[in-house]
Parts: sequence; structure tokens; C-alpha cells
Amino acid sequence: MITLAGFTPDVDPTTPGAIVDCENIIPTVRGIKGAPGPTDVGLPALTGECRGAAYLARLDGLHRMVVGTTTGLFEVGTSALVDISKSGGYTEGAENKWRFAQFGNASLAANGIEKIQASTSGAFADISDAPIASIIDTASGFVLAFNISSALIGNLPHGWACSHIYDHTTWKPADSNQAAWGMLMDTPGEIRAGKRLGQNIVAYKERSMYLGQYVGSPVVWQWQLVASDIGAISQECVIDTGTAHVFIGRDDFWLFDGSRPQQIGSPVREWFFDALDKQYAHRIQGAYDRFNHLAWWFFPSKDSAGALSAAIVYNAATNKWGYAKLNVNAVFDYQSPELTWDDWPAGISTFEDFPDVSFDSPAWDSSAPKVAIVGGDNKIKALSGACESAYLVTADMGDDALYTTLTSVLPRFIERPATSEMTHYTRDYSGGSLTQRSTSTLAGNKYDCLFSGLWHTLKLEFTGDFEIAGFDVKQTAGGEA
Repeated sequence: MITLAGFTPDVDPTTPGAIVDCENIIPTVRGIKGAPGPTDVGLPALTGECRGAAYLARLDGLHRMVVGTTTGLFEVGTSALVDISKSGGYTEGAENKWRFAQFGNASLAANGIEKIQASTSGAFADISDAPIASIIDTASGFVLAFNISSALIGNLPHGWACSHIYDHTTWKPADSNQAAWGMLMDTPGEIRAGKRLGQNIVAYKERSMYLGQYVGSPVVWQWQLVASDIGAISQECVIDTGTAHVFIGRDDFWLFDGSRPQQIGSPVREWFFDALDKQYAHRIQGAYDRFNHLAWWFFPSKDSAGALSAAIVYNAATNKWGYAKLNVNAVFDYQSPELTWDDWPAGISTFEDFPDVSFDSPAWDSSAPKVAIVGGDNKIKALSGACESAYLVTADMGDDALYTTLTSVLPRFIERPATSEMTHYTRDYSGGSLTQRSTSTLAGNKYDCLFSGLWHTLKLEFTGDFEIAGFDVKQTAGGEA
């Protein structure tokens, strides 16, 4: 059997198992499968463009979903979006993102325009002592903020600040606390991302990265320059897998586990940066499907005018890649709220009163977070539906010296698709143009074909959910070229 190696557009196109072109396939531990389609979670549309969202797990075991738009913050309920904006609302920025963190039972939010916001329940409010920050996260009992400004320290795009230990409300440094601030000045540029890694935190500039470690007073947080030529494009480009960060830099994909950055993008690197509209690279957004070990990065392609139109997908367990086409405005982890008798929605007394949401919708599943998107209709949709359609193109099979006749192809399905067909192509020599020979429908356990050539290439198309590990080919030898 020829085992499929995932999406590998940058490898030698005659590499056995390579997939040189594809759409809507994602890598699994057993092979590849169809990318899930979006499923409406049963909530009304947002009132404006989604600028960020987060699944926040509280210290008391409860969780909340918070969504930020251009002018407000909303909490996701069982069937409604509840406005939890601060009194007076928020100032709209051109492309400002909402970033969130959870500190004990306090939910925190930052957007680079307002002071850091906090809410233990209900509406958010300014933390009066806090700076304005573009990025926030928590580590070792502190809230850390990056790309900051305040009356005390001025505007510091390359600056960081931390709250007092175990106190998200105290930010002004004093002898009686461990609040602190500083600047990362060994390399140029603003801080683009900041994300916890275990008990430490990593700060990323566009072309450098620093590891922050808590060392106690008077330094509080000590910063070590990890790399002076590797960084991250934005906060949303950095994905936390639980034991490492995987992220997109200016010219490659990277993994950082606290020791040194490692390149992971060799099978897709050239293809991706050619497909990416670099003018809008800062709009890339990522999310992590922990159950399936999948890092999703939605990116603007060159033909999308800056919109997020496709996703490159990395399996952290197998180091394999996939690719999907889907137009989105935002991507994040989604988990539906727990529904208890105390939270039972008013006005629902019969089954007919429930919202029009199917029983298999993720709106009813509060067991674990799922990757979700907001589409052009401003509605939240979980990526948990059936695959609509997908295809893959195999590597070239053959050589320049001997003709072979391909008679059949036997796919090794783990889950059989609803329908599938195969198009057979040949080349007269390596690197030559493709000639289409035949198209056949999956019948029983094989696709039939009967054409001779030096090189053979297959395009397999699928509808519905499927998973495939590889395929066998049946062929007979012919004459020499």
C-alpha cells in the first residue's frame, strides 16, 4: 500500500505518498480525512464584526464564552448573546483585536484602546490601575500585558507590564507589591504576541522572541532573548498545544517548547508563503483542536482581498499537514454553556418553544471545546459538521524508462465516503504536462482504469465524511521508452 503523507506540495512530486494538491483534507493519526463543515450553534447573529472570542475556564470549574465586536463584549448563553460591555461601550478601532485571559474567577479583556477590562460575572469594567494593552495572558500568578501604554509609562509598543502577584487589580509598582513594567530593547520592533508556556511566558516580536521567567523581587520577570531572527506575525498566529507553541513567522512555521525554536513547515513552507497575501498576514487567526491534535491557521490568500479564505492545518501528533477552503471572519475555541434547571430559558415550556436547532448541533454539547468560526453572516458555527466535498492529487508514479498500464486503484478507506470518483492522468516525461485519460466512479473496492504511460497521477474526489490511509495500484509492465 502507498501510505498518504498528508499535504506536501514542496516535496519532490515523485515522492511515494505525497499529496501535491488538495482541498478540504486534514491529517489524522491513521491517514487523512475530510475537513469538517460548519454547523450553526443556534445563536443569533452578532451585531457587528467579530474581533475576537475566547472560551474561559474559571477557577470554580465553570466556564464562559465571551465574544468581542467592534463596539461591545457579549457572553454566549444557551440561546442568546448577552451584552456585557462596560458602561458607555467601547471605541471602535480600524483593526483592533480583542484578546482575553482568565485569572482565577476574573475574566480579562484587552483591545489596545481601552484599559484592561475585568469581569467576575456580568458586565466588564475598567481596571483603574491597569495600562492599555494590546495583548494579555496569565502565568505564575500574574497577569502580563504587552504592547502597552499608560499615563505612568507613556506609549511602549515594545513594553510589558505585570500585575501584583495573585492580584489582577494592582498594577502600579510599589515596595509593597510585585507589580512591574519594562521594555524588550535588545531587538527592534513592537511586541506582536505574548503567550504562556507552562509557568513561563513567551513574548514575540516580528523577528525575535523572548522567554520570560518569574524570578521574584526586585526584577520580578527576567527576559532571555531566545532568537534574534525568528518571531511571530501576530498573537493569533501563536497556538498553544499544551506543551509547546506552534506559530507562523515571516518565512516559516515553527515549534517552541521552551528550549529552542524548531522548523516544522518544510513540506508546505514555499507553497504557503506563495499563496499568502503578505499585505494582510497580520490577519491570520489560529485555533487548536486538542482532541484531534490539529492546529488550524486561517489566512488571506492572494485572491481574497484580505479576507480569511483558507486554512492550513497541522497535526501536532503526526507532523503532517492539510488544507481547507472556508471563508471566515474569526476563529476560536467554542464550548456551549452548561444548561441547568436554574438557567432554563424563560418562555420555554414545551418542545415547540425551543429554538430551531437540530439535536446533533454543538449547541447542546458542553463536554469539550471545539474549533468554531464566525462567517460572513456574523453567526457562530462549530467545525463539527459533515465534510461537503474534498479532493487530493497524488504524486507521480512511474519512471522515465518504462511504460506501465494502470488497470485499477484500490483505496484503503477507514471510513468510506458517500460518493467518490477518480480522474487518471499521465505524463510523457517527468516534469511534463498532464494529459487526462479517464474518470471512473468508485465501484466496490476500486476505481477502474486502463491507460498506459511513463508517469501516472491520480485525482481522487469525495463527498461526505471519509478517512483514507492510502491506496494500492494494479498495473502491468509495458515496453521501454
